[in-house]
Amino acid sequence: MGILPNIKSNDRPKVLVTPAQENIKKLKLKVKEMTRRKWFQDSPMLKISALNAVLRGWISYYRHTNAKKIAKDLDFWVNERLFLWLSKRHKASKRKVLDRFKLRENGKRGNFGVVNGDNYPFLYRMSDLPLKKYRSGSPDNPYLEGDWKTSAAQPEKPLSQRIWMGNAENVIWRELKEKIKAERGAQCEQCGSLGKLDLHHLVSRKNKGKDTEDNLQLLCRTCHAQTPSFGRR
Repeated sequence: MGILPNIKSNDRPKVLVTPAQENIKKLKLKVKEMTRRKWFQDSPMLKISALNAVLRGWISYYRHTNAKKIAKDLDFWVNERLFLWLSKRHKASKRKVLDRFKLRENGKRGNFGVVNGDNYPFLYRMSDLPLKKYRSGSPDNPYLEGDWKTSAAQPEKPLSQRIWMGNAENVIWRELKEKIKAERGAQCEQCGSLGKLDLHHLVSRKNKGKDTEDNLQLLCRTCHAQTPSFGRR
């Protein structure tokens, strides 16, 4: 993180914590890599899903900083990158790309998205995440209460070392999963959980079960691990 001092009109200095320029640069490099010409074989739906994973992770890391202005600027920049990638991928005019992929999100604003059944996966906007000031709890006085240890969490990294690029590796399986999530609702079919969803084979591959919608169930990791055929392929 970078620290930027800002002087207000009353001449009282105020320290603003903002994302470091180095990490902003790393995010842009990652998005550029994901939207290069060599990934034209990737489907727009998977590309948007992959970008969303990166963008959500990055801004979540900075959710307690003064990053709203930076998030808006980056949203605009990512929008432009995706627009150029779509235009070159489809070899279409800008107007045709906008007509096909610029959709109404929640009936309000225009945003890049893909029609997927009754669902419309849209490009995530980092400026949508409510940012909150970090307020640490009042620690005990170390001089009165003995040794004091910081309660601050260990530093994380805004970008993971391994990031799915939205490429065509296992593309059919990924598209099938996204399609099922869109049609059935992105939640566990057993407990309703929204996080860490897997596809479970009702008849395992080992028993000649097929990768078809009627043989697949959307489950969270916990429910998936409790199925009799879990891990048997």
